[in-house]
Amino acid sequence: MATKYKGTPAEKQTLDLFIKFMRAHDSLENRIRRDFQNLDLTPAQFGVLETLYYLGPLKQCELASKLLTTAGNITRLLDTLQKIEYIERLPEPGDRRSFRIHLTARGKKLLEKIFPKFLRSIQGSFNCLTTDEKEQLNHLLRKLGTHIKHSLNE
Repeated sequence: MATKYKGTPAEKQTLDLFIKFMRAHDSLENRIRRDFQNLDLTPAQFGVLETLYYLGPLKQCELASKLLTTAGNITRLLDTLQKIEYIERLPEPGDRRSFRIHLTARGKKLLEKIFPKFLRSIQGSFNCLTTDEKEQLNHLLRKLGTHIKHSLNE
């Protein structure tokens, strides 16, 4: 549904775009949550495993930055993943206060099992777009994200 706001055409266009963007986000998030229901793993926990799988061991602060999450949230995620033996924290050489997060063999095995299913689901979510449309959307979302990030720093 388009906005019923009675502002200028530019204001209405922006609000309408925002509504559609948020609805698309919510739909994608609901799809992901549904896909993870049977895995005993949350999307955030999957994000940790997937990041470590593809980037290798990272410091906790680096991992938090990659996942766009807070220090407190990453600590809670890592505590849970360590308890179920999907990750391990190893001391960072030369820095007694820091740990490097490693994916365990068990975590790697799980990710290798579930990643293909996740990828197929995500591909299904985007298969309504052509290759060119995906490239355009990728470019536009990066441009929007960069703009918002820089405006927060001002």
